[in-house]
Amino acid sequence: MKKIKLISIATAFILTLSAVTGCGAANEGKTNPETTTAVADNAGSDISAVQTTEEKKPVTITFAEHVPDVETQAPNIWKTAQAFMEKNPHITIEITGAAANDHVNNMLMAAQSDTLPDIFWMRRGYAVQMAEQGYLSDLSPMIQANPEFEAGFLPGMLEVVKVNDGIYGIPCELQCNGIWYNKEIFERYNLEIPTTFEEYVHCAEVLNAEGIPLIAKGMKNNMVWSFQTMLCRFGYYDKVDAILAGEEKWNNPDFLRLYEHIAELRDAGTFPDNANVIEYWNAVEMFLGGEAAMLDSGLWDTTKVQNSDIMEQSGFTWGPVFTDGVGNQEVSMKAVGHPFVVSKKAEEDPDKYAAIMEFLQFMYGEEGSRIMIQETQSIPITNYQIDVDEEAYPVFSMMVDMIHDDWESPALCPDYYLPIEMYAPLSDSIAGVITNVYTPEQALDYLDKMMKDTNSYIK
Repeated sequence: MKKIKLISIATAFILTLSAVTGCGAANEGKTNPETTTAVADNAGSDISAVQTTEEKKPVTITFAEHVPDVETQAPNIWKTAQAFMEKNPHITIEITGAAANDHVNNMLMAAQSDTLPDIFWMRRGYAVQMAEQGYLSDLSPMIQANPEFEAGFLPGMLEVVKVNDGIYGIPCELQCNGIWYNKEIFERYNLEIPTTFEEYVHCAEVLNAEGIPLIAKGMKNNMVWSFQTMLCRFGYYDKVDAILAGEEKWNNPDFLRLYEHIAELRDAGTFPDNANVIEYWNAVEMFLGGEAAMLDSGLWDTTKVQNSDIMEQSGFTWGPVFTDGVGNQEVSMKAVGHPFVVSKKAEEDPDKYAAIMEFLQFMYGEEGSRIMIQETQSIPITNYQIDVDEEAYPVFSMMVDMIHDDWESPALCPDYYLPIEMYAPLSDSIAGVITNVYTPEQALDYLDKMMKDTNSYIK
């Protein structure tokens, strides 16, 4: 047994969050939205020292998540909600889910029709806009009234949707992007696990000759997680403010070198031949089935790897380093994730609002953190010391170690730092090179055009 350690990312927040106006988050579900619901039965409760169970008014909280099957795709949230309802049987939490893109569109429409759920996941840029427009509740009074609760968060977590000193959201998770790998495939072909760009190209060429993709990719969703980390190794955070101010171009020599390297990986046979027509979930199945050596993914797939046939030979890396990169190459992605937010309308019902605050304190408190770590192998954004069973959960234990390594991390994923209108174009530009839709130069020119067309410059 070992205790999950504190994750110190305070230095990462030297980036000025106030410059952010808006992760191309993973479409962490399937194309068609589905719905799942959690409902509690009535029983006793020990939360209130003033009221008895019978005196408590029944309360229903609606909670909308960004995956279709919440019970299996977000078990940390599902199990935490179940545990909370068991302790508070007068409170029912109705959880619905839809694929990320569908969910975001649903929330934007619900805001216009005044039908927002009480708690919901939202992409950070939209959450900032919704806070500014008055759709979200300011959580700072509750947080500041509970010093122990506030102290339980990792540094910087409560800055994710901070508007005019108000706190309008709490991250649902750390955004940890990287590359999973299958040691057995590399050993089979006498290859070392690649660490440099040149080694990735060599491994791709060798495995491609054997009909095995180096990196499983489903580009129908245009998810490019580890490639955003690569951007950070070519000076992204040295240039992005100037790009947003209109003083620098996306098509600059440093970024062009990276995009040319992505094209080299493509030409070496790194990705599946049908990458442009399959989805992310197909790529996951390909990797877990031993049909690809690596998977562009992140922390969120830990449980899938843990429960797969390749568990014992799996590993995780932050991706290739580059001899022609810019600045520190030991850059990871252990950044703040998108937030859960609370509808402003929920404040109209004092009993409901009090129940929501109770639930947030439970979910982000020590008990919620224990459930997430020990029961669902999820790493929370809190700093409680919780035992991790290394023998029972070796993959999760490995990920804990990775998250606590000494590689630096930015405060935000590169796309999180951009205006909302540039989320998709950034991913599309990289995906376009991977699928050979764009040349490297065309991909960067596309970003410059989108900046102009959407007027995404910081005023």
